[in-house]
Amino acid sequence: MQIPVSRALRHMADRAQLAKTREKADSYKHRAQEVHQRINFLESARPDIVGTIDRLKRRRAELAKEMEQVTKDIAAEEKKLQELPSVIVGLKQER
Repeated sequence: MQIPVSRALRHMADRAQLAKTREKADSYKHRAQEVHQRINFLESARPDIVGTIDRLKRRRAELAKEMEQVTKDIAAEEKKLQELPSVIVGLKQER
């Protein structure tokens, strides 16, 4: 009588262990799928990132040209400002 009871208890314990093992396996499988999806997403994002980098580099080149022109304009205006007193003196003498 005791042998069938212990067999039944062992069988229940085995089933519980099997259920835990399956649950753990399912969890790992789900995690692997999530990682796989994340990898695919990141790999597909590469062209967009490269495109954005190229666009930003072009913009940087445009801004560098604009900055160069602004620097030239500032230099020209500063030269005018430096020459202003002598121009005024010359015009006063002419007057």
